[in-house]
Amino acid sequence: MSWLIPYPKLDSEQRETIDRILANKGRNFFIKGFAGSGKSIVLLHILIKAKQQNPALRVCVVGYTNSLVDMYNASIPPDIKNVSTSKSINNCGVDAKTYSAFEKSPQTYDMILVDEVQDLSEKVVSLLHSQCHQLIVAGDGAQSIYEHGMPVAAMVSLINAVTIELKILHRLPNKIIEIVKAIFPSNELEKASRSKLRNVDVTLATALDVNEEIKYVFETASSYANSRVSTAILLPQKRFILGFIDAVLNLHNFDEWQVKKKKFGEDFDNLNNYLSKCGLSIQYLGGGYGDLNDTSKVHLLTYHSAKGLDFETVLVPNVCENINIWGRKDIANNLFYVALTRSRINLYLSYTGKPHPYITRIPDNLLRRVELPIKKQVEVATEEELFF
Repeated sequence: MSWLIPYPKLDSEQRETIDRILANKGRNFFIKGFAGSGKSIVLLHILIKAKQQNPALRVCVVGYTNSLVDMYNASIPPDIKNVSTSKSINNCGVDAKTYSAFEKSPQTYDMILVDEVQDLSEKVVSLLHSQCHQLIVAGDGAQSIYEHGMPVAAMVSLINAVTIELKILHRLPNKIIEIVKAIFPSNELEKASRSKLRNVDVTLATALDVNEEIKYVFETASSYANSRVSTAILLPQKRFILGFIDAVLNLHNFDEWQVKKKKFGEDFDNLNNYLSKCGLSIQYLGGGYGDLNDTSKVHLLTYHSAKGLDFETVLVPNVCENINIWGRKDIANNLFYVALTRSRINLYLSYTGKPHPYITRIPDNLLRRVELPIKKQVEVATEEELFF
């Protein structure tokens, strides 16, 4: 599945950005923009047009996560991928890799394009800068979710970049923008211009029994995936995802997954194979595991892995009072902002017991509330009742 929007459908601001960058070969640029402003789409079209103008151009796209790199690989048109020249790195002159893969094996390119640059360290940014004739980076300081990320102003100075800002939102539904504004008043997302954005409901489901929440989240997500609607369930950390999966398996009378380990952690290929064997259309996505393009399955991602991606339907469960999204408050805020802004159409929030303070800040008029069936009488979900 390609995320590439045809060039004629881009707005004038996006087209002017692409043309300006391509007209200034050798000049470095920073594309600044809010979530949903089309930064990744602009990077893709810069790559495509640059290769069309010069098939021998050596180009590399660098992303922070494997999932983001997979998105680019799925979106680069076959005719661009299949260009073969004597200068090609991989028979086509286009590489897409994570920053860590680039760091392990640096290569020189004519052009390097970097998405989510705000998450890269100064060391990595310096390396990328030294390995190309033109460096084009895109990012949003409000989505900085790693402690080692380089401040945007310092990054722009380091690579001597011209800043171009994308000011029009194209993806986020209006109510999600209003919810972000309510939760994070200092966030400037609502100041952006809006194209013809969808007016769809944001659903908040509440339960007193955590199993009712899990059942609702899984069944809702599955109903969308069964219709081939790209769907993701987002949780803050891997341990929460494993707890969610065990609960889903239990609800369907399957044994819990027996954790298999690889050199750098859990073997999620083994997990995904087990879920398929059980007939559950759900997969772990992240760290090189799972298939982003398989819309028949519900994708389970951490907030970190979802960065830079978007889906037609997003479910963010377990937003309860005791959830620890991240240790540092500023990083936790940015992570939840990322989770809220991954949806192109539908957004579902849910919790068991009492809500997280984020939820209490949302005005009732922005939410469609659903009270889930109650199986047992509890006042508040305890730590043991959370699904992690």
